[in-house]
Amino acid sequence: AGRRDAPPTPLPKNCRTPTRQSLGATPTTTAYALLIDSAIGGGSHSLYDSPWVVVLDVRIDEFMRLVEKARVLGHLEFKHVGKIMELSFPALLTEKEREIIRRESHR
Repeated sequence: AGRRDAPPTPLPKNCRTPTRQSLGATPTTTAYALLIDSAIGGGSHSLYDSPWVVVLDVRIDEFMRLVEKARVLGHLEFKHVGKIMELSFPALLTEKEREIIRRESHR
């Protein structure tokens, strides 16, 4: 490791400057991100603020479109009335897994 005050090492002349690339979120990755958030006790905050959703790197309107597609594909159940949202994952989790998540989220 170099010293903290050392200048950064320049890139070789034949290398391009690294650019940020979108992950290309899909309905499946969106459902999985929401499942992880739910399993670790998320849901008390806005879905859009979840670190698992932020990583998808999509605008809110695109996120909602992906959630709807995930619902149509059967990855999740999603109910949305005003600011109240309810998510469940009956096709992705067994009843035992759902019970474990429910129990852990009430601790």
